[in-house]
Amino acid sequence: MILLNQTFDSFEELSSLASLWSIDFSQLNSEQFKSSIFQAKTDLILLSHVHFGCGVEHKGATPAGMRTFALPYADCSEFSWFGHSVKQNDLLIFPVHGENDAFSKIGFKVMTFSFPESELVKLFEDNSINKISHFLRPCEMVKNIPNEYLDELRVLLFELGQALKDTEHSEYRLSFIKTAEKQIILTLFNVLIETNLDSQNINQKHFKLLKQVTKYIDDHIDDKIRMQELCLLTHVSDRTIQKIFKNAIGLTPKSYILGKKLYKVHRLLWNEKNSDVTITEIIATTGFWHMGQFAADYSKLFGELPSKTIKRTKL
Repeated sequence: MILLNQTFDSFEELSSLASLWSIDFSQLNSEQFKSSIFQAKTDLILLSHVHFGCGVEHKGATPAGMRTFALPYADCSEFSWFGHSVKQNDLLIFPVHGENDAFSKIGFKVMTFSFPESELVKLFEDNSINKISHFLRPCEMVKNIPNEYLDELRVLLFELGQALKDTEHSEYRLSFIKTAEKQIILTLFNVLIETNLDSQNINQKHFKLLKQVTKYIDDHIDDKIRMQELCLLTHVSDRTIQKIFKNAIGLTPKSYILGKKLYKVHRLLWNEKNSDVTITEIIATTGFWHMGQFAADYSKLFGELPSKTIKRTKL
């Protein structure tokens, strides 16, 4: 069953849809947004193909009661996930609680698939493997996988997606879908038991600092945030914070803060379609004081003036 198969030309289209899921996206730079999402499900698997045409911050959680895995397309750009630097030949294993925490750049293209962990447990038991925790841990992991395994998984996931897009209700199609979903889980099982469990080594201190700073920014987004505050908060130098942001997000802290402030205004403007609140009143609540500079920054990020955003919401 297809749940979603759509291309988005603007961020608010995706944001309004994402509000129906346990996930939130924030646009971080002014690249063309053009993005697409395909999502479908079978009796066993929830499958997603996601492509973003700009820098995006990902928050939220994957489906409850299921274990989620992801692998980048062969031409996906490098991105940051829980402090890990993810490349094309990596397999992402989401934590049991399903939390998602990532910063992606332009060219983000990833396949995700979720299914009940009991399906994997059964395979371990059928193969007389008792120490499941040796192969599948409850925390998030990024595993570097040989190309032949990833290519096999990519092909299976792509073929399953194509079969789900087909509207023909034939016995062959239904049989193929059932075979494909089982083969995907079996291939993943073989990947887990035949490759080294060791995950990437990440700088936990830097990841914790990034989380601490981004949470502080979210909590004080309507205030004027200075680098001095961030240094006092984390007890590290301006240079260290700059380096952490550049490595994980590809932006300076100043650019990140500006993007988050502008995104909040954009969302407020979009949600005020039936209100008499003025643009000036909305902007005043988010700590912008120089209206000319605000308009220039807003236009650069979203490709239009705030007044045009308001007009589009009323169409």
